[in-house]
Amino acid sequence: MSIGFSEYPNKASSKNELIYQTDMALYHAKNLGKDKVHLYKDAILQIRKNISSDHQQLIGIFKGLLSTISAKDKYTLGHCERVSTYVVKIGEAMELDLKEISTIQYAALLHDIGKIEIPKFILNKKGSLTKGEIELLHQHPIYSQNILEPLEGMDQLIDYVRHHHERFDGKGYPDGLAGEDISLGSRILCVADSFDAMISERPYSRKKSITQAFKELEDKAGRQFDPEIVKVFIDVMKNHYS
Repeated sequence: MSIGFSEYPNKASSKNELIYQTDMALYHAKNLGKDKVHLYKDAILQIRKNISSDHQQLIGIFKGLLSTISAKDKYTLGHCERVSTYVVKIGEAMELDLKEISTIQYAALLHDIGKIEIPKFILNKKGSLTKGEIELLHQHPIYSQNILEPLEGMDQLIDYVRHHHERFDGKGYPDGLAGEDISLGSRILCVADSFDAMISERPYSRKKSITQAFKELEDKAGRQFDPEIVKVFIDVMKNHYS
């Protein structure tokens, strides 16, 4: 049995918001395997508590953009929230400082915000994408960067967002970076983002089991993924959710 829950009025302010949050929490519980219970965590609220006062007004804008994405592609918002929890666990296991972990967490929540520029029919297409559609989809990290550029003094966050689809072997996009030329935050985000994509049901791809997803991460370590981060992530997930 998988259970997701939230709270009114502590977390949700309306019936519809409570239902949405509970649904997201249930989705997360299902993704973690059988017999899991998950309480919804509002990642936007966590950002609001930690981000500087100069940027508080932008949080509402980002929340609106993420809601718009959710209307176009229901998978994206829940995906970003789940990825933000994974990167925090990786960062803590790697003993990164709190500021670095927070920056990666913010980047995880906002990394797909550029998909607002991608046509809905591409995001929800069930068949194979054409070459042109793939090229357009590969532009979303750049679109995300453009949207986030008003966040002055948060260059690290923007770097993580732009480069979360780079590959360890240099065959990723948009800049073809390789190895440690890719920032640590981007390498962490790449592993967490890919894992959640693997275990999620999407229009164009059947979900994998957690065991299958771990195996794919291990098989592609050193090529698509940083091997050290793959090991840390799998260890954390097995210890935390076993």
